[in-house]
Amino acid sequence: MGRYCVCGLKFTDNEIEDYKKCDCQWSYWVSCCDFPTYRGNKKEKISLPTKEGVYLVRLTTVCGDRYEAYSFFSKTERKIPCEYTGKEGFTHWSGSLQDIPYAWYNADLIE
Repeated sequence: MGRYCVCGLKFTDNEIEDYKKCDCQWSYWVSCCDFPTYRGNKKEKISLPTKEGVYLVRLTTVCGDRYEAYSFFSKTERKIPCEYTGKEGFTHWSGSLQDIPYAWYNADLIE
């Protein structure tokens, strides 16, 4: 048991040292928020996509695990209840607030 990163790294209680071992690639990834603390694209502007559609995203679960999946981005924000806290929140992404996108892959930057 434990928390895992997208790259497969298992987090310990010393997250600062774990982040130094993180093998995640951040080229072409745009952050939705300032997470994780030691994200590899801190020089890039935090933003959301400008076009609606399906994107590859990096998500974090309420347990702290991180993974990649496809999610639909809508320009229209929607209100949904957080399954963990019961409070309402807002999101532009499909799915629940239990798994929160923190970065999206911008294929437009490749071309």
